[in-house]
Amino acid sequence: MKFYRRLSLRWQIRLLFGLTALMILGAGICFYTIAFRSLCMREERYTYNIQAQVARRMEDITISIDLLSDSVANSAATRLLLQETSSVKRWEYQRNLNTLVSDIADSNPNISNIILLNNTREVYTFSGTNYSLVSKLNAQYDLFSLFSHPDGFTGVFYDSLSDAPYFCHIQTVFDNSRTKIGTCLILCNCENLQEICSNTQSTEQSLFMVLDGEGQVMIRGHETDAEVEARVIDLICATDSQMFSGAVDGTSYLLSQYPRLGLSGWRVVSATPYGEISGSLNRFRWFAVLFFLVLMAAFGVLERQTVVNLIAPVNRIVDFVKKGPYYNLRNRVPVNEQNELGQLTDQINQMLEQIQEMTKTSFENQARMYEIRLAHDRARLKALQSQINPHFLYNTLDSIQALSYLGKTDEIRTVISALSTLTRYSVKGEEMVRIREELQCVQKYLAIIRIRFPGRFVFCLDIPEELREYRMPRFLLQPLVENAIFHGLEPRPGKGSLTLKGECGEGGRLHFECRDDGVGIPYDELERIRQSLIESSEAGEPPEAGEAVSRQHIGLSNIHQRLRLIYGLPYGLSIASSAGEGTVVSLDFVVL
Repeated sequence: MKFYRRLSLRWQIRLLFGLTALMILGAGICFYTIAFRSLCMREERYTYNIQAQVARRMEDITISIDLLSDSVANSAATRLLLQETSSVKRWEYQRNLNTLVSDIADSNPNISNIILLNNTREVYTFSGTNYSLVSKLNAQYDLFSLFSHPDGFTGVFYDSLSDAPYFCHIQTVFDNSRTKIGTCLILCNCENLQEICSNTQSTEQSLFMVLDGEGQVMIRGHETDAEVEARVIDLICATDSQMFSGAVDGTSYLLSQYPRLGLSGWRVVSATPYGEISGSLNRFRWFAVLFFLVLMAAFGVLERQTVVNLIAPVNRIVDFVKKGPYYNLRNRVPVNEQNELGQLTDQINQMLEQIQEMTKTSFENQARMYEIRLAHDRARLKALQSQINPHFLYNTLDSIQALSYLGKTDEIRTVISALSTLTRYSVKGEEMVRIREELQCVQKYLAIIRIRFPGRFVFCLDIPEELREYRMPRFLLQPLVENAIFHGLEPRPGKGSLTLKGECGEGGRLHFECRDDGVGIPYDELERIRQSLIESSEAGEPPEAGEAVSRQHIGLSNIHQRLRLIYGLPYGLSIASSAGEGTVVSLDFVVL
């Protein structure tokens, strides 16, 4: 979805048209697939039913032949004939058996002849006998062997004289001691089998065949290409699957085989080209292709008209807007349409005229407001500086007075020199100074404190050298140190320490901390100081005497306001303290 939103309007419409076409194409393919699958399933059911019918009828034929063969082979007359050595008696037995065999042969139209063979290679027949057929059977099955007892149905074989197909049922004849005494052959024609298999083909090019136990064709529904037939038989004989697909010479077939018949081991098989199964869908397929082509042409025309009448005007407006406000306020969108887009373009041009007039008026008003604001900020900054200087001077003179009581003339001279330097630094020069100059001011102040309180305080200035070349507002650090000594360390009994630390963070953010281990600030007073910083910053005016914050913290409030005036939010001063644990005052601003 994100990718779609990032596309241009023209490509979004093209993508929608393309997706719609693909959906229609997909729906057509799904419908064709479902219909084709339904036809295949119907063909599978039809093929299975036909195969089942043919198999049942063939099973009936083979069962009846097997029963008749059993009747002949197990009759007492047959055993007497095959065991008799006297030619006279054999002739008499054969005459007696002729009636039984004739009745059996006449009772089944599939039987062409019944032949008995004894172990001495004598052949007994009861009607005209084609000895070439018997010779073929013997060559294949060794009918006279005492050790080979072939039983059951054979595959198809052909009469060399008439080229007619036959199959045979072979049954070994045993005496009472289960010793082979001969063989009973029932020769059967294939006319009824051929009739059963006729009219079974579902399509013009489909194949329907009956295979014997060795995979040879016994009966086929109609004559087919011998090579294709052989390839199909190879595919069928290579698997036991009942229904599957296969390809022969680039043509896909639906192949089916019915389970082998129990007595004969024959198989009923068929192969139907998928192209003929889907023949009824060909007309729909070509109609669908034609419909899709017409639809794509219609989509092309619609997309073209949409681009010309909608996308092109919209792109013209977008290109105009992209040129920026400087160009837009001095030029107008060309109008070429008389429709809703033309009305929209007119409204945009009118709006630009109004914006141009409003912008001109706004610039004039902003210029006047900027001049007023600049004068106001300068006045506030001067007022804040005027509050700092008297406050610092008052504290320093207190220190000089204390030294005079002690009679320390040299120290007084040093303090006055340092005071002169500090006073000159605070009132002269630029508002923005280098940090090293601000640190020199702090060190002058600490020199005065060391003279007044010798050995009482330990001072540490932790400012990296690379940081000292940055610029900062004048006279920010000295008031912090002064406030920490007079309101934190001096009231504390014993020695104390003060650390002034500075560092530069990401984006050129400068952070200073003035940390002391003095008496700290009680919670209530700390909250009043913090609230005073917030109120003075919001009011934009320096605090007056008698406000919530005490006079001794006016310097901190002034520093906070100066930082807010110069840098704005979120920069300024913050305080963290606990009674009896010391105070940390932090400054945050950025390198200009």
